[in-house]
Amino acid sequence: MDTYKKMRELVSALVDGEISDADLELALAALLAPDGQQAWASYHTIGDALREAEGAPLSGGFGARLAARLDAE
Repeated sequence: MDTYKKMRELVSALVDGEISDADLELALAALLAPDGQQAWASYHTIGDALREAEGAPLSGGFGARLAARLDAE
């Protein structure tokens, strides 16, 4: 498995509070590297944006446009 991808998965699980005891030490070690710190910051930024968007109204017709795009795929 790609080491970078595994590191991001570990950090993601840590941010989500879903890290296993077996992977905790690896996730914490990943945070010592610049890539791990960047992943940590990115996942928290994404989470913050999603929490801000909760309950935000969607633009008119959004659901219909999304359904049409999904059907087209």
